Order: sequence, then C-alpha cells, then structure tokens
Amino acid sequence: MTLMHKKMLLFYIIGLNFILHNASAQTMHDLNDHLKYLAAREMILSKNLANIDTPGYKPKDLKKPGNPRESIAMTITQPGHIQTDQILEYDVVQGDIVEIKPNGNAVTAEHELGKKNDNSIKFSETSNIISAVKNMTKTAIKGGG
Repeated sequence: MTLMHKKMLLFYIIGLNFILHNASAQTMHDLNDHLKYLAAREMILSKNLANIDTPGYKPKDLKKPGNPRESIAMTITQPGHIQTDQILEYDVVQGDIVEIKPNGNAVTAEHELGKKNDNSIKFSETSNIISAVKNMTKTAIKGGG
C-alpha cells in the first residue's frame, strides 16, 4: 500500500468516526429529551391525581409542541419544593375527560393511573435503550471482547 493510499484510508477512517460519533450523540440527545418529557409528564399526571377532589378541576396532560412555542417555567409554590432553573419546552393541554363529577371535577383515578402506568413503562423502556446505547458504545471503543 502506498503512502497516498494509507493517508486516504486514514482520512476515511477519521471521517467515518466523526459521522458515527455525531449520529450517536444525536441519538443520545433525542433519547435524553424524551426521558425529560416523560419525567415532566409524570409530574402533570401526579398533579391531576392530587387534585382529584378539587371542585372544577380539569385534568391536564403534556404534549411535545410541533413548532417552537412559549416555554413553561417550573413554579416553586412551597419552600420545601426542589428548586430548578429548568425550562420545560412542552405544552400543557387539557387531558382526557372521561366523566365530570357533580362538583365539576373531571379527574378519574383509574384513567389517570392508567396513563401514569403507560408513562412509567415508556420511561423504563427509554432508560433501558439509553443504557444499551452506552454499553454498545463502550464495546465499540474497547474493540469487542
């Protein structure tokens, strides 16, 4: 193999490594964003259950916006709440209304618990995928065995 062929091969390997690294970084970024969304949705669903007897309360849900929208800042309403500077970039929308009670409350425990369960399963699946991607990356870097 000539020196020129070796240099071309080296540039090819460096370029391929750069492409793979960027693809992996984007995948991890997307997975971490999805995990943040699921965690934020868990908070919204828990708030619905906490307000199950609040007169006039309508359930809420979280939706990823199709286009960039106004962000929702986390609000600290009690001194014991965890402080965070995180801005959620999701839309709070009206949740599913299955029934409305005489006091105007529309939260149904069974429905909200079902959504929380589905959300929890998706959170676990996403966490497992992130772990698998990290393990595959480590294996690729170490060279297999």
